[in-house]
Amino acid sequence: MPPIATSCLFAAVAAVGIPAQTTLLVGANGLPDVAAALALAAPGDRIDVEPGTYPPFQAAVGVTIRAIQHNTVEIRSSPMAPPQLLTANVPAGQVLHLVGLRLGQPFGVLGGRVTLDRCDCRSSTTPLLVSNATVHLQDSEVFTGLSLPTQPALSITNSDLTAIGTWFDSSQLNTAPAPVIDANGARLHMSHCTVRLQAFGPVSGAALRLLGGSQAWLSDSAFNLLISPTSSFCAVAGVASTVRIDRCTGWQTTNPACLVPAAGATLVGVDRSGPLSPGGTFGLDFRAQPSGFVLVFASPQLGTVNWQPILEQPSWLDETQSFSTELLLTDAVGAASVAWQLPASPAIVGQTLWFKGISGFTFPLQGSPAVGGVAR
Repeated sequence: MPPIATSCLFAAVAAVGIPAQTTLLVGANGLPDVAAALALAAPGDRIDVEPGTYPPFQAAVGVTIRAIQHNTVEIRSSPMAPPQLLTANVPAGQVLHLVGLRLGQPFGVLGGRVTLDRCDCRSSTTPLLVSNATVHLQDSEVFTGLSLPTQPALSITNSDLTAIGTWFDSSQLNTAPAPVIDANGARLHMSHCTVRLQAFGPVSGAALRLLGGSQAWLSDSAFNLLISPTSSFCAVAGVASTVRIDRCTGWQTTNPACLVPAAGATLVGVDRSGPLSPGGTFGLDFRAQPSGFVLVFASPQLGTVNWQPILEQPSWLDETQSFSTELLLTDAVGAASVAWQLPASPAIVGQTLWFKGISGFTFPLQGSPAVGGVAR
């Protein structure tokens, strides 16, 4: 479908009300570090960060922390100073948005809702730890390198996580490597992601381990396992948990210890053309049931709404502000796309807009992960 020239989406956002936003600058021409800006910030404010390396912060307010130039801002403790914690614990009803940052040490999300857009999380120990929280990843990398004992790239407990276009990576010189993703009592909803593990020798274990009643929905993703073909390794293993897999590669195995994917209707996958950008075109590519439909919804805010048994996965939009935007028909392989020409006004910078797709002819219907983000 060709781009649709319209500003209706952001006009709809304006109609529901956008809170006043103050922009704080961090860097040579502003405040010394992110922590100083957070001390002054109110919910909904924006913190723009100039290129450089800055000490860790503890975020307890829902703001946007954005690198002015992508991939030029690194957050990590100085080797000459005592280690500092990098954490987020955001009050209910607020959202912390991290955009274009390089996080060079473990990031602990301890509560609330956090989004990471085009962020690079790297550490020799687990770079992303999520507990009692909700995290949304887009076009990011979560990477742990060589470590003893071995560490997962993502550890998630009693939490929800959605991810699109994200790379989870763990390279470990060990015959019993830690899972790349270790989930306990968690819900994972992922599309167009890669889970990569490199290990040497006759290894055992799993790239994705689901424990404690965890649920995972994986679509249009790849398990890239660089291991011995004679190993007893699983792409997915679990106890008292379920996984649904659709249009994914690399998960197939004959190992009876591996978790067998549950049967169900065709999952809805989604990918985006890039971030929301004033004056640019924003496109969404869906995969769903062939010769079917995708009903696209938008909302200025995220949320978590459980519609079971109507919808199998949680809805990740704030349903009180959600509105339908498009009805797409899928082709013979289940593909459908839509694009919008965004207004060139700088007034939309810092605003958020999120989408989801719903598809299916029988209950429960199938929903996509959240996609969209902060306009910049």
